[in-house]
Amino acid sequence: MISDLAYMRLAHLSWERQLEKLLDTRHVPNFEVASHEECPLGVWLYGEGLEEFGRIPEIHQLEQDHKLFHQAVRRVMRSYKHNRNDEAEEAFEDVKRLSREIIYLLTVVEFSLLRKKNSRYVLRHPIRALTQLFSRRDQ
Repeated sequence: MISDLAYMRLAHLSWERQLEKLLDTRHVPNFEVASHEECPLGVWLYGEGLEEFGRIPEIHQLEQDHKLFHQAVRRVMRSYKHNRNDEAEEAFEDVKRLSREIIYLLTVVEFSLLRKKNSRYVLRHPIRALTQLFSRRDQ
C-alpha cells in the first residue's frame, strides 16, 4: 500500500515533467490523458482508497484536486494543439500547483497509514516497541 502511494507521487511528477518537455521542446509526446478514474491514482481512490480511508479528511481533498489536475492536463494539451501557447502555459501552472498539492496529500495519507500501522504494532508488541524506542534514544 505505501509503495503504491510512492508510485503515485512519482507518476504525478512524471506527468508534470512530460508536459514541461512538451511546452519547452514543442515535441508532441505519444501519450493519452486518461480520465481521473482510470489512471493509477483514480483506480486506487475509487477502488480501495475512499472506501478504506474515507475517514482521513485529506483523501477527499485529494479526490477533488485529482479531478482538477486531469482537467488542467487536458487544457494544456488542447491549448497546445491549437497553438494557444499562453493558455497552455497558464494551464501548466495549474498542473504544477495541483501536482504539488496531490503529492502533499498523498504524503499526509501515507503518514496517517504509517501512524495507524505503528499504533497497531505498539498494541501487539508493547515490550518490543518500548525497547526500540529506548534503544533509538541511546544512539
